[in-house]
Formats: sequence, structure tokens, C-alpha cells
Amino acid sequence: MSFSITDKAVEKAKEIRVKLNKPEDWVLCIGLQGGGCSGFMYNIDFMEPPENEDLYRSIEKDGLHVLCDKKSFIFLIGTEIDYEESIMTSGFVFNTPKATAKCGCGESVAF
Repeated sequence: MSFSITDKAVEKAKEIRVKLNKPEDWVLCIGLQGGGCSGFMYNIDFMEPPENEDLYRSIEKDGLHVLCDKKSFIFLIGTEIDYEESIMTSGFVFNTPKATAKCGCGESVAF
């Protein structure tokens, strides 16, 4: 089992990569870091392709390479990364089946 990313999230990530003026070979890296009101915060950013990809789990969809560090992957197995837009907000959304709680803004999670 792995993690997945929706077509809309791929499209938006590619747009953001262009706006940030990052090279096309840069990868989208996802993970967790301590903090937030629920214990862990989602982390998502672009980075240069690592020299050693063995430290990550990876997927590729429509030319977007997505990496997740192995420590975070334990918690993010089965997660779907989506992108939502509404009148009030827009951003990446993590649908994480292993989460036991999450904050109201959706930026932090507990396991």
C-alpha cells in the first residue's frame, strides 16, 4: 500500500512549481513534522531530486514525482493528496485514513 495524489492536485502542484520558478525535475516532497494543535503538521514542498531516493517512498503521476520520507510514510499509508478551492480558502488537502483526530483548519493531525 502507498499514498496517492489526485489529478487536480498534480495539476496545481505543477502550476505552483512554475510560479516558484523551480526546475521541472524538482520533486514534490510530503511528510509530517511535530507541531500544530493536534500533534503533527503536514509538510509539503518542492526540492531537488535527492541523491539517495532509498530514504523515501515515491509515486509518479502525469510527470510529477512525489516523495514521502520513510518515517512519515508509516503514518501516511493510504493517504490521498487532493487540492480543494472554495470561496474561503484553497490548498492541498490530506485525506489520511490513519488519523485519529485533526484540527479544524486541517493543517495538523493526530495518530
